[in-house]
Amino acid sequence: MAPKYLLYLVLAILLIAVPVNAGSKYLMGSPSLSVSMASDRELDPGENTDLVLILENSGMNEVKISQNALANRDEEPNTAKLVTISLGSGSVPVTVKTDPQMIGDIPGGARVEVPFHIKVHNDAPSGKYHLPVSISYTTLLSADQNGVDSLLYSYRRVNQTLMLPVILTGAVRPVVLAVSPDQVSAGNHGYLSVTAMNAGYEAGKNTVFTISRHGESPVLPAEGSVFIGDFPPGAIVQSRFRIIVDRSAGAAGYPLDLTAEYTDPLGFNKSSEVVVIGVPVQAKTDFITVSGPCEIFTGDRRQIEVVFENCGGSPAYSALARISAVDPFSSPADISYLGDLSPGQKAVAKFELAVEKGATTKDYGLDAEIRYKDGLNNSHISDPMKVRVSVVPRTGFDAVISNPILLSIIIALLIGIAYYLFVHRKGAHKIDHSGQE
Repeated sequence: MAPKYLLYLVLAILLIAVPVNAGSKYLMGSPSLSVSMASDRELDPGENTDLVLILENSGMNEVKISQNALANRDEEPNTAKLVTISLGSGSVPVTVKTDPQMIGDIPGGARVEVPFHIKVHNDAPSGKYHLPVSISYTTLLSADQNGVDSLLYSYRRVNQTLMLPVILTGAVRPVVLAVSPDQVSAGNHGYLSVTAMNAGYEAGKNTVFTISRHGESPVLPAEGSVFIGDFPPGAIVQSRFRIIVDRSAGAAGYPLDLTAEYTDPLGFNKSSEVVVIGVPVQAKTDFITVSGPCEIFTGDRRQIEVVFENCGGSPAYSALARISAVDPFSSPADISYLGDLSPGQKAVAKFELAVEKGATTKDYGLDAEIRYKDGLNNSHISDPMKVRVSVVPRTGFDAVISNPILLSIIIALLIGIAYYLFVHRKGAHKIDHSGQE
């Protein structure tokens, strides 16, 4: 029990020596600030991210005096007051997008987290860097006592720069040098050759180039991956992709996304930053009829000629024109070979067309289409076109010979006339012979 009584005795002596209402004074003490990242991580080229900085005050009040004559002080010299912090880039290839921040007071032993948004440059070399962190704060310089309970505080402003270590990793960064389309037109399959260079600072192993659709672009991948293999810094490679272009696309350039997927030197799988490339697209292969309406008599059968023109942006190969004959028409030969048609080139199609005798005389529109092949030997069918055909009544001699009743009457009259002339001539011949006798 002796140690317990000894403890009580010491406490009693302290209470007698230091009155309850005694004041305190610090002889030594100041803030001591340090900065670090909340998590250890490496930054990749092209990365947009938040760096969370930890600002910690490890300053201590080293000497404290308590006396009856001292007034209590509210301020402690190890407190960093009105702290402002800013993150700079210095010579590091990053862009800091957050302005300086005011974070208030940081007492000794306290810490605060401050986020800063940064963008690592796409071409940032790998390595260890140091970002400058500028800190400005106010600290207690002195506290002079006037009288019994009056204190006069003096402060000073401190500006310091701390260095924050960061590590930038290398990365494969494909830069597109050339884009070469092959048979790329609206509504067709085509090929796209892409020449790219590794402008990054890391060698990619087992590299694969992948293309993907960009937003609502009408250009889509059909065969969207090409194996490249080793892709060291500065290497230039060419890849060829098969793509599809929607029929709604016009003659313009459209975006397409390109990504390099690779294995880094540590064996981790990575993907490069997406590169948007422009794909030039030609107008879709299309056709129009440029000939006037074809005339045909009711009940007639004849050969009509229709002139087609390739008004698109790509050649059409082995083109075949076909006409759809519907009532009151029929066509024993409804297909005509046109051959190869370059953009702007015309060709004449010949069809056999028959129309019923009782057909209404008016203008008709018959559907026609062209089946053709593109430069990759893919088969296509054009949009339907209208072939104008005018059914007209027969006039004059054509009207007579096409009417069976009139034709029968005419034939009967001709036979009668011929018979009459034959009989009359025969009778005249007999009389002539009788007079001679």
